[in-house]
Amino acid sequence: MADQIAQSVIAKLIEQINDAVLVTHTEHHSGGYVIVYANPAFCAMTGYGLDELIGQTPRILQGPATDRSVIHRLDTNLQGGDSFDGTTVNYRKNGEPYIVRWAISPISDDVTGERYYAAVQHEVTREVHTETINRNILESIDEAIIAIDPSGVVTRLNQAAIRILGLDSESVLEGNDWAEWLAPLADARVTAPRDHRVSSESVDLRALIHEVIEKGEPGTATRYALIEVNGRPVNIRLAVTALTTPSGDYLGVLIVIRDRTNQHAFEQALWQAATHDPLTGVYNRKFADDVLAWAVANADRSGEIASLILFDLDYFKAVNDTYGHNVGDEVLKAVTEAAQSCLRSQDYLVRWGGEEFAVILPGTDRDAASAIAERLRTRIAAATEGTDLPKVEVSLGVGEYRNGEGTRPWFRRVDDALYRAKDSGRNRLELTD
Repeated sequence: MADQIAQSVIAKLIEQINDAVLVTHTEHHSGGYVIVYANPAFCAMTGYGLDELIGQTPRILQGPATDRSVIHRLDTNLQGGDSFDGTTVNYRKNGEPYIVRWAISPISDDVTGERYYAAVQHEVTREVHTETINRNILESIDEAIIAIDPSGVVTRLNQAAIRILGLDSESVLEGNDWAEWLAPLADARVTAPRDHRVSSESVDLRALIHEVIEKGEPGTATRYALIEVNGRPVNIRLAVTALTTPSGDYLGVLIVIRDRTNQHAFEQALWQAATHDPLTGVYNRKFADDVLAWAVANADRSGEIASLILFDLDYFKAVNDTYGHNVGDEVLKAVTEAAQSCLRSQDYLVRWGGEEFAVILPGTDRDAASAIAERLRTRIAAATEGTDLPKVEVSLGVGEYRNGEGTRPWFRRVDDALYRAKDSGRNRLELTD
């Protein structure tokens, strides 16, 4: 009876104490140790509900600034049967970073004999400004970390910040105004999709930082941008977080800048492969389907005009049969280069398939499209002049979208015009009815 009372009292005490308590299984899975219990203080500290934590692992709390060497030491100690204590950066459910000091010890159920790990955690974000914690945590990661106090004074710049921002490590002095050290952010290029292309505008990201400093409200503002550092383009992810204590005291802001240059290049390569023809470098049919759907929706919604040109290389099979496919490929490249020289920045040149091409012309009526098509015809006919490549000519169909007709009927009308051009002797253009 006394044991039951004691257990009941202990259970209620854990539920009510201010320190965060987390209990996990001892079996280590690929994702870590599975959570079986968290007290209300832990849920309040992390922002997760108990039902969101059960079955997960503590890795959901980790992020870019989490010290991996600390996590490695944790795993080594626990797997060796030892207890653990350490300090690192975790992240709340809303993405806000916080610093936690915690201790883990193995415990066992006296009734079942089952073993668990019990972690008692205490948030120490207020102590983030101390020298020891800053050096142990901030200098061990690749992301730039800049801490700014409520008055706008820089209190910490880690080595990654000096490297990413291209600062002179010999002249960097803490306590200087933050805008001076973040000068590369003054003329950042922020990109956004527009009309199925990516457009960019110049933005002073320091204004975002100033806004967070002034408001001092919890939360994280994130931007992706291109900056120039010592003449070198650098793609970054900027996160600005207002730091507050659980009681609401404002500590300043934490800026995290990740160098995404290599990742961005990889993403661009994937996008290029998915949307462009590998031989000619112009857009492919899959991407064109999306652009046509957008142009039709835009026309039906707002009345914006659009025209379509379809053209086909005349007798191209004879080129391949006579000269071989390698020469045929070079001819296709010459044709697309000539075609590109006739078009505007808002136009879309598409290799529809084989020797068939399409040109999507937003904001263009049939008469203007017809003039562009005639330029295409004459310039492509001269594309191989002065080279060893055979001359090629094209037949073209041209048509303006009719409001409400849809993509397929529009395409069919232009395609019919293209075949009329072929039937009428080739090397000519025909307009839709």
